[in-house]
Amino acid sequence: SPDNPYPNPNPNPNPKPNPNPNPNASAMRIASRLPRRLSLTPTRNLAPTRNYAALPAFEELRVETRPGGVLTVELRRPERLNALSETMGEEIITLIDAVSADAAAPEVRALVFMGSECDKFRGGQRCFSTGRDLIRSAEHKNEQERQYYMSVALESVLAVKRAPLPTVAAISGAAFGWGLELACACDLRYTHADATLCFPETALGIFPGAAGTAMLPQLIGPTAAKEMIFTAKRFKGSEVVGLGLVNGVVEDPVAEALGAADAIAANAPLGVRGAKTVIEATANGGWAAGLELSRLLRPKLTDTDDHREALKAFAEKRAPHFQGK
Repeated sequence: SPDNPYPNPNPNPNPKPNPNPNPNASAMRIASRLPRRLSLTPTRNLAPTRNYAALPAFEELRVETRPGGVLTVELRRPERLNALSETMGEEIITLIDAVSADAAAPEVRALVFMGSECDKFRGGQRCFSTGRDLIRSAEHKNEQERQYYMSVALESVLAVKRAPLPTVAAISGAAFGWGLELACACDLRYTHADATLCFPETALGIFPGAAGTAMLPQLIGPTAAKEMIFTAKRFKGSEVVGLGLVNGVVEDPVAEALGAADAIAANAPLGVRGAKTVIEATANGGWAAGLELSRLLRPKLTDTDDHREALKAFAEKRAPHFQGK
């Protein structure tokens, strides 16, 4: 989104090798796109603080704010096992745009994505998302409608991937296709042993097209990614933890995801978001560019109210109160 002051550090997921690499120049280009409070040079004014209680009344998302600045995002199409619709995808994009516009404000410090309870799934248990809605896809009347649906699928995943604040996925029940791509776009993922995770697209004559084919090798390596995508095999949560696809296999993924988000939200938001920016820059642009960006960005964070508050709290043996400034 043009309103997102934390753009993707490297929008090209497969940059061509540079015969004369200049990590300092690369890092400076990344730094120039950071928001003012994290940038080495002024970029643009941050948007005014929003009232997040005034977010749009979404139809297919339930968005709630927890104490401490954690926003929970529940996918709500239970009659279709939370499969993607145009409305759901559009609402995810709208939500990420809204919270990203205030990237240095402390109101929202982490997002947790989860699926709603579904009567048709294991007696009313939670299901993350069964991915693309094949019934809806069959109802598309022309190529324009098909292309728009696929565009919404891709852009909703990319919005989550590029979100400046940390994101956590609680994968309950099942995550297929687009649903698993959405989870892969999150920074942290938790599931349970009996959850089913699958990229079924090759069995349908296609491949994961909402960035999953590009993201998965970064997460678990190309060999394991090829197995998951080529075979369209259904993996249990207990199987994927060894691949590094999830951070943990737990009894209650929602509780674990909320606990992780609460722990993140307790830390200084500028430090957390700065760390995410450097990690993403390294993953997309290479080690040298990430290291140089870290060298350029880190000193700016020592000159913040939050860093001074942390030092003062340490000396006074109390918990710090971070303001995102």
